[in-house]
Amino acid sequence: MTKIEEFIEQGKKLYDCERRSSDPNFLAWRCDVLRFLTKRYGKDSRETTSFENIEYYYPPRFVPCPPENEYELRKDFQDGLTLAISFLERYKQDDIIDTKENEQKTTTETKPNNEIFIVHGRNDDIRARVEILLLKLKIKPII
Repeated sequence: MTKIEEFIEQGKKLYDCERRSSDPNFLAWRCDVLRFLTKRYGKDSRETTSFENIEYYYPPRFVPCPPENEYELRKDFQDGLTLAISFLERYKQDDIIDTKENEQKTTTETKPNNEIFIVHGRNDDIRARVEILLLKLKIKPII
């Protein structure tokens, strides 16, 4: 599972109706996503600033809220969270591609190059000695 997929799953769990924008779990999730986007795309990137500007207004529990407004405020919070999740969905493909590229880089074994190019002057005796030494070391001299 990629990092963005993890954030999407966490965001869906936060969609619970009892969550508010002041909830520590929500604030930690939002901070982690912003940190990830900043690291990947840069602080002033369109991706980071777009996510940062999503509004999740839902007042803390200690702020009095008339019952008739409770539904609208909860809906505003859920709408913001839905927007954030759909935003992350758009960048999930980038994350999958990067993960596959990193896996390929780490699993690809490089074949050691045992050839060496020798630059030599006109002394054929020294050239021949160097060539013999390299062959003993299992290095193929290119002369």
